[in-house]
Amino acid sequence: MGILLGGISALAMGGLYWIIHLPASLFMGGDIEGFEQLSTIERFFFPIISTLLLIIMTFIVSPSAQKVGVVFVIERLNNHQGNLPFVNSIVQFFAAAICLAGGLSIGKEGPAVHIGATFGSFLARKAKLPVTSVEVLVACGIAGAISALFQTPLAGVLFALEVVLLEYRLSYILPVLLASVAASLMSGWLLGELVLFSFANIDLPNFSFNVYFACVLLALVIVLFSFSFYRIQKALWLFSHWHFAVRFACVGLITACLGGLFPEVLGSGFDSLSILLDGGTLLTPLFIILLLKLLLTGLCIGLGIPGGMIGPTFLIGGLAGVQVALLVDTGIPFNIAIPLFALIGMSAMMAATFQAPLTALIAIIEITNRSEIMLPAMMVIGLSCLIIRVVFQQQSLFAERLHYMGLESQLSSSVRFLRHHSIDKISAPILLIERYSSVEQVQDLRSTMVDYVAVKHSNDQFKVVRRNQLLKEFETLALGPQSWITERDGEILLDLERMVDFQTIQIVAIPDSLETMLKWFNEHQIEHALIQLPKTKQLEVVEKSKLYHSLLSR
Repeated sequence: MGILLGGISALAMGGLYWIIHLPASLFMGGDIEGFEQLSTIERFFFPIISTLLLIIMTFIVSPSAQKVGVVFVIERLNNHQGNLPFVNSIVQFFAAAICLAGGLSIGKEGPAVHIGATFGSFLARKAKLPVTSVEVLVACGIAGAISALFQTPLAGVLFALEVVLLEYRLSYILPVLLASVAASLMSGWLLGELVLFSFANIDLPNFSFNVYFACVLLALVIVLFSFSFYRIQKALWLFSHWHFAVRFACVGLITACLGGLFPEVLGSGFDSLSILLDGGTLLTPLFIILLLKLLLTGLCIGLGIPGGMIGPTFLIGGLAGVQVALLVDTGIPFNIAIPLFALIGMSAMMAATFQAPLTALIAIIEITNRSEIMLPAMMVIGLSCLIIRVVFQQQSLFAERLHYMGLESQLSSSVRFLRHHSIDKISAPILLIERYSSVEQVQDLRSTMVDYVAVKHSNDQFKVVRRNQLLKEFETLALGPQSWITERDGEILLDLERMVDFQTIQIVAIPDSLETMLKWFNEHQIEHALIQLPKTKQLEVVEKSKLYHSLLSR
């Protein structure tokens, strides 16, 4: 299933690339980042038309289908056991394609995560898998989509576990790894080799004091931009009660005005970074592009445009790294310092913004196929993540958004324990016996190890009693004849229901986890329930008290 999900996710990402490239092939000579080739009027109308189409599409779909993105995926994983509606992913696919083709300052990663996760959820529901398997397949879809998008299989695995699921589980690794590999291979077959940047000139320098100073300065700059990126979005979340048409129109108008003046801020903006890495110069000062890109991306995401943030954070971090390399005399030739600090800035900005240090480090190494930057990148990533987390008390941007909405970004340890264990952890076999039983049949109960004895009451209900309680009452037979002794067809039998008080208990469908069982107990205010194993048809009893005991003693 993991391999299948990897292939499906790659096909979806291939379709997304095709739709985005369609207007580029018509107006920009096939260059998806070629907004500089357009006239000022064309650059103005691209975002306007894009947001207009987005508003029309959003008017058509229902409000429930408008919920999209990574935050929505995490919320559904935590509160709805990974049940992701398929229609939302369709809305996400076309909304993202419209926005990306129109030059809005968003990335492809948010849509990729949502679409891949939905494929995993859909397949798990069709196969009627337990909750733990749903999470595994959702992670497979996410890893496959990220891997296909950037052709970075290991970063796809780490992103799914570190950013979305927020935990590493050994049982997840193998299927998620296979899904990521399958997606990367399929992406290479569909799209060819994706080369975002060329870093042929980079060499590991001798680290002098100036280089270390520049790395520390870059970490502080990354912290500043990451914190500003979050604060811009948080300020705009206050306007989430505005009608979506007003919010989208504001984004379109502001992007159109800025894009008409500064074409470098339209789209992902990776072409600007590529020009700098090749030793070229930009028409607009670097610092202005950096600030405008930060503001525009924060505006788009903060006002609810359905897009990702990883691509823009890569660009912002890369431009910040170039700016530091130009300002600080590191003693390294510019043709080495600029790509080196651009790479470090890209990885550090992603790591600080999403609190995903391993994902950011591996992603940048896989994108460039260069491992020389690992040590300085780890240094800057570690410093920036530490300062953001400890000094500014800022978590992942996705977690901050969920907290703002009044939701938890991560399940408690108790809920996760209940969700990851099936009912057989606490269920116990039960012995089915006739209501009218012989003395020998009741005596045989002494040699059994079951805790409960049951008699059938109706088609879906049984009456149960503890074995020890039944045997204790049976021992009173030695004192003389009892009222529960009866005769049928010349045979002396014991009426068990008259002998002891049985409790009526209901058979329930086997729940997919202990969490579901606990919710059922609390909803029906019942302390016991019966389940019937599908293969052996064996009845087993489930006690609420035993469920709590397993939770406390884990």
